[in-house]
Amino acid sequence: MFQFVSKLRSQLFFDRYSLVQFFRQMSAMVNAGFGTLRALQTCHRQTSEQKLIYTLEYLSIRIEEGLSFSEALAETEDIFSSFHINMLKAAEISGNLPQILESLAQYEEKEIHLKRQVQAATIYPIFVCFVTFAAVLILMKFLLPLLDTVSGILKEEMPLPTVILMKVALALTNPVFYIALLILAIAFYFIYKYYIKTRGGKYFLDKLKFSIPLYNQLYKKVIFIRLARIFNILLKAGVPAVKSMEVIGQVSDNFFFKERIMDEITYRVSEGVAVGTAFEGTNFFPVLMVSMLHIGEKSGTLPDTLKKLADIYEFDVEIATNSFYSTLEPFLIIFLGGVTFFILMAAFLPLYKIIGAMAG
Repeated sequence: MFQFVSKLRSQLFFDRYSLVQFFRQMSAMVNAGFGTLRALQTCHRQTSEQKLIYTLEYLSIRIEEGLSFSEALAETEDIFSSFHINMLKAAEISGNLPQILESLAQYEEKEIHLKRQVQAATIYPIFVCFVTFAAVLILMKFLLPLLDTVSGILKEEMPLPTVILMKVALALTNPVFYIALLILAIAFYFIYKYYIKTRGGKYFLDKLKFSIPLYNQLYKKVIFIRLARIFNILLKAGVPAVKSMEVIGQVSDNFFFKERIMDEITYRVSEGVAVGTAFEGTNFFPVLMVSMLHIGEKSGTLPDTLKKLADIYEFDVEIATNSFYSTLEPFLIIFLGGVTFFILMAAFLPLYKIIGAMAG
């Protein structure tokens, strides 16, 4: 049973830290003089991540059959992206495999940190809404008997907020409501899964991410960081600018960004347009980024410029995350206060009415 659960977990979830360890171990062993095959077999014995174990076994078999490391890696894109594959192709050509493996380890480590920052920003409001719903549910459980008693006294004279609260309370305490909610949630999930697989649906939803108030600025900065990091590593590995643009588009998590922005940049660069000019023509990137790309390209220090840009936007993401929380908190407090006020008003209005009638 434990083995089944462990296998299922490894198929559904993949610990990205195991990939960091893999790249770092491979770098150290290749630098020490290990052959690629021997280094892979050693990593296979070291890792405990089940999905990576299966992948390393497959890689070892394919390399024994005569494929190069990057060729074998190209057949395992469920873990390794086109970015990893192109980086290792460049490493095999240039002969600096240990350095590029270490660069990949550093990239994955920073990517994990970045993803956690974004996840924290999205989980926070969801958690608050969930807690609010749970608190309302508990309040309803205690208030419904009281409201039933009061409604028996006042009959048709119940205030409108109290009537609304009673209807909501009856729905929330009815199992049919939760069955209907579950059916709706499942239906929504499958409709979403189908829609996100269509070209138009994926394009629309990914474009929407750049328009969500508060969240969009944080999301854009994350895109800028990834682009600068990947472009920096690819250029340092000797990958041409056009190919680098293609790889950045392929590994982008956002379909709109790939289709609308990166494809346009790739086309312009392939036509001989300067990188900075190609970026500027999209009207998507900030002035700072475009200006620094122009300067880096003219001075011949584009990889270093990209690293500086990534560092700048990393700091900006820290600030944007804090700003996101500080801006969102007043709205959440107002929302919680509004819900609490409505419940208390709806509960006490009939009591006030009864007390007024008795005093009269």
